[in-house]
Amino acid sequence: MIPKNSFKKLKEFQGNYFKRNNLYVNYGRKTCREVEIILILLLTTALITSGFFYIFKLLWHAYVSTPVGKEYISIFTENSQAIFAILSGNCIGFSISLTLRAFYVCLAICTACRLFYIARFFYDPREFLGRLCFWGLPMAVMVAIYLRPIYKFTEWEMALFLSVVPTLVMFTGCFRATSLLLPEVGDIIAYLITYLIKKGGVIKECLIRQILPRLKQKAQHIIDRINAS
Repeated sequence: MIPKNSFKKLKEFQGNYFKRNNLYVNYGRKTCREVEIILILLLTTALITSGFFYIFKLLWHAYVSTPVGKEYISIFTENSQAIFAILSGNCIGFSISLTLRAFYVCLAICTACRLFYIARFFYDPREFLGRLCFWGLPMAVMVAIYLRPIYKFTEWEMALFLSVVPTLVMFTGCFRATSLLLPEVGDIIAYLITYLIKKGGVIKECLIRQILPRLKQKAQHIIDRINAS
């Protein structure tokens, strides 16, 4: 006859097992949804940026045909060459590259802010305008600092000009994704402490049955060698 405690333990195991699986499944579904949203965000940002550069390309060619534009080319030769090199290429390809680079920087900043409680206290309480002023523009500056050596601009204002559009379109989405998918440092520490407490019995048993006898055996071997010498 099977004891009643066995059925009780089996039910507890099944409940904990399905509870853990549901957590993993829900997190996987949430991750998939956020990845889809991020991909749509990247595509939208790349399209907006390419349209922006197409308009800028028309304005630039109109500007350099004026006397002021010709004087600018003669004074700022390196910047002018960089602008011509960018605008003479594929605007869509350049927009995609610029969008991805801006996304990397924004995601890294948002991840750090999420982990260390910065987003909770300085981003979440603000409205859209406050987030735009206190987060969007400074993040655009960080993206510009990252882009400047890549595109070889002598003045960082040009890099800032390139980074403003993709950064302002994407930074709120990056904050949203990191807040939904990543834990804060306190949550990670709490999980590790809970895990170690639960596994404490297993660790203790492993120490007593396996590690300590081996240490005693090695210590006895060293003592025997010392006595023999």
